[in-house]
Amino acid sequence: MAAVQRRCNFADGDLRVIILEGQPIHVQKQWYRIVDAKTGLFEAGYVTVEDMLSRQPWPEPGDEFPVHVTTQRGTPSKP
Repeated sequence: MAAVQRRCNFADGDLRVIILEGQPIHVQKQWYRIVDAKTGLFEAGYVTVEDMLSRQPWPEPGDEFPVHVTTQRGTPSKP
């Protein structure tokens, strides 16, 4: 991500990547991070395996996926 940012010089919010970690055996949650190319960590948290399984094979239209946010930075205001 740092290499892409150096080359493209994105503004805050132009490029964000969602990283979903692998689920360890016998742990019923899966951790995620949302990283902004310019400013770094935007949000981190986890989703429960039970919530993911109950929406298989696809979520229904309008279904909100419950996430448990553990870290979040303020959203920058647009000029």
